[in-house]
Amino acid sequence: MTTGSNRGRLHVKRLRADYLLPLGHPAPERVRLRLDEAIRGALGTSRVEMGQRWSMEDQEPVWFIRRLVVEVSVNAALAREHVAYSLTSGIVTALARVMKDGSDGDNVVRFESRAAHLARFLADLARGTAWTHWYHGGFAGLRALPVSCALRTALLADPALALTALLSLALSTLGAVLAQLTPSDARRVHEQLPHGECSDVARALAAAWSVYRASVAAGGDPDDRLTLRICIEAVREDPEVAGPALRAVTAALVDLANLLARAPGIDHAELSGAIARGDAASVSGVTAHDWVRLAPLTRCPPELVADVVRGVAAAAPAVAVADGAGDGERRGTQFGALFLLLPFLDALPIAEATAGWPAPDHGPAETFARLVIALKCLGGRSAVWSLGDPVVRDVLAVPPELGTRELVAWQSRITSSQRRRFVERVGAVTPGPRANKIAADRALLALPLGLRGSRALEFVWYIAARRVLAKFAASLPGFAASSATHLHENFLNIRATIESDDTRHVVRLGRPPLYLVLATSGLARRSYRVGWLDARPFELFPEDAA
Repeated sequence: MTTGSNRGRLHVKRLRADYLLPLGHPAPERVRLRLDEAIRGALGTSRVEMGQRWSMEDQEPVWFIRRLVVEVSVNAALAREHVAYSLTSGIVTALARVMKDGSDGDNVVRFESRAAHLARFLADLARGTAWTHWYHGGFAGLRALPVSCALRTALLADPALALTALLSLALSTLGAVLAQLTPSDARRVHEQLPHGECSDVARALAAAWSVYRASVAAGGDPDDRLTLRICIEAVREDPEVAGPALRAVTAALVDLANLLARAPGIDHAELSGAIARGDAASVSGVTAHDWVRLAPLTRCPPELVADVVRGVAAAAPAVAVADGAGDGERRGTQFGALFLLLPFLDALPIAEATAGWPAPDHGPAETFARLVIALKCLGGRSAVWSLGDPVVRDVLAVPPELGTRELVAWQSRITSSQRRRFVERVGAVTPGPRANKIAADRALLALPLGLRGSRALEFVWYIAARRVLAKFAASLPGFAASSATHLHENFLNIRATIESDDTRHVVRLGRPPLYLVLATSGLARRSYRVGWLDARPFELFPEDAA
């Protein structure tokens, strides 16, 4: 029996009624029907009476009662309302007795509020123990989902309640919960949390900046999970700051950290001044995509922006080191999809297709082409981040000197005849998504303006990326015609860690929503080599494998 999901609400999951009548009673079935009807009325009256008692409390407690035994003697010959009254008295008395004794952790569990119950569920789900507790039965519909999807669904069911629950968690528990979210799920939660109306960007930035340094010091990658954590901690410090302004500036803070980690040579004073003037795109190393992400900072006081840029720059090296390591050390990346796609990328005849192409200043044309195709496969919208990811760069053998400007300049030198020859060598994509999915796929895979070449060349890269994704989809039973959007949402939006030694690269993959299909296909646990690196194989395992 569960009580209190709303004030004064009584919810009975299962009711068993046993009636004892005198031996030889002439109409036992009629009495049963009469008492059944009286019980239904009694439950409604019990809800009202218990609601009156609960309304005297400041909180809205949530009680979970596994089993409640109610014994009542009634005269079945009395009027129906008298029978219902007797049953009501028995139910209310039994409930009151159980509640007076309090929670025992076994048959009776009490939470101070719905938010407290949600907070406990989130913490238990992050620990992997949620489904061992019977009082989380109301969340049973989430049990079949991956942990990240279940967390996201529980949080977004009621954003205001979710924020209250998250704020009640201890910092270490909050970190554990957010660590279980994938970056994409964290982004979706961040888009609706924190729930509020504050639109004062300067106030929001001041609140976010006051907790940013502590959040970075607590560890974690500079991605959407860090953005969400800063949001929550800022609201903990100043509840009135919750709202769209806070969501915008926290995303800008983390994007600024990624920019400064990716391009440490940027002049901080120049960047601060350009942001204050609304002209950040004029700073060397800042792309148009960066500028869009940093735009919320332009509405803040220049002195605050300068302080933020200096502080983020000071912390940026520590953030960057979190992903950088040498052989024998484990490195993390949010672009774990790369390891699922590498064999299909290696199968493309890129060397043959780029023969005779203009040579870049650093490395062969084949390396540059492979990099661009991989960036599109990982999602064009995140190409700036994937280009700066140390793991991605190492795995694709990207020269350390390569930056966005050289990549764009090289693309501008590719001729129309070279584009046509590339398409002829790579080949068409069959099968592919339905026509109504193609526009969404092209938007998903499109490179940002700061990385792309001509429109014609962008389409050439799209064809190659779609071929890689089509080969991957064909390896998944029943998903051969999947769109790129569907593949990203259900298979490719995962993190990974890689640990290398003298003999192999051990890769541990996160679990996407349709992990069962991925595991069945054998793609999540395999070994392969790629032609542009040394002979050490990549050996893939699920992240929780021994």
